[in-house]
Amino acid sequence: MKTVLILVSIMVTAITVQCQVIHWHQNGNIVAGTTTQGSAANELAYPKGIFVDKNKTIYISDAGNYRVQKWVYRSTSGVTVAGGNGIGNRLSQFRSLQGVFVDDTGNIYACDQGNSWILKWKPGDTSGSIIAGNYMLGHGSGSQQLDAPIYVFVNQVGDIYVADFGNNRVQKWVHGVDSGITVAGGNGAGNAANQLYQPSGIAFDTASNMYVADAYNNRVQKWAPGASSGVTVAGTGVAGNAPNQLNKPNFLFIDDTGNLYIADMGNQRLQKWPHNATSGITVCYPYIGNIFIDDSNYLYGSDWDRIIYKYADSIPLAVPAINMLISDWALYPNPNSGTFTISGTLDGGSGTLPFSIVDNRGKIIFEDKIYLKNGKVRRYTSIDNYSTILT
Repeated sequence: MKTVLILVSIMVTAITVQCQVIHWHQNGNIVAGTTTQGSAANELAYPKGIFVDKNKTIYISDAGNYRVQKWVYRSTSGVTVAGGNGIGNRLSQFRSLQGVFVDDTGNIYACDQGNSWILKWKPGDTSGSIIAGNYMLGHGSGSQQLDAPIYVFVNQVGDIYVADFGNNRVQKWVHGVDSGITVAGGNGAGNAANQLYQPSGIAFDTASNMYVADAYNNRVQKWAPGASSGVTVAGTGVAGNAPNQLNKPNFLFIDDTGNLYIADMGNQRLQKWPHNATSGITVCYPYIGNIFIDDSNYLYGSDWDRIIYKYADSIPLAVPAINMLISDWALYPNPNSGTFTISGTLDGGSGTLPFSIVDNRGKIIFEDKIYLKNGKVRRYTSIDNYSTILT
């Protein structure tokens, strides 16, 4: 089940209302792994990193099996594309896998936290090459070193950004250069604006601003290009479960409109933090360690034990023009024609989909669930003197 249109405003007597689906479906489907840990092709053990390419192929840091697994869309088992040769420090091995990234040509970048380096595996390689960190120097805080890296991001020109967990910094390794430069933190563990405390995730917006999940400061910091300090854009710095708080945020994702999605690990929830907002909205409650949102707005989450889940999209994306026909949900009355279509496509799923109606101040005035059976919606809901008919 998938929704396409998500947000519409219309006038009903004296107030403006918005029909807005604000949650992912709460029951995810298993798309990789089984209900038991293992090392078979269809099994995982402690999956730590997720990357999904444009073909919906999933790459997984299968930490307990010291390998990266590739699961082609709708396959029932994975193929080992990096590692799989036991624990160790040879270039064909991993010691402690964390984040994984795949570029447009299929090169795999894997964080080996235990060996304190990033390995690049070209398609078909039987061993990787060190592109960040140093084999001879080992872990440390020098410009050629890393200490327990946990996340890697690669931009379009091949520059590598590493969440250097143990050094409380983010390092940038320019393409082709054998040493890194500090682009965030690096001033010791702390909560000052120029410090980080065990950074765990990195994301970039369309203006090249970098967002860092500052895990043990319970906040997300925004670092403008070339900045010497960051600005807190999510969290208060104090662990908690209030809408404006986070508890050890560890992974991030950002959409084209600047909304942040934060894996709030300590609270076992996924928070959406709208651009310039002072608090977040819980959009999913799965226990997830790492997250990825694909081009079709499906959420992928790892339980960090044995399973990768996929959650159906129901996240606000666009505001269509009045009277723009999209599909088959209708809201009455319409200020122009009496019937106003507000929703997108349903592709045959069954189950329930939460939705809400909020007023123009963002206050929820009505919540309910849409009931689906084989992609059909048949539900009549009354809201005060007005009716929402979903047919």
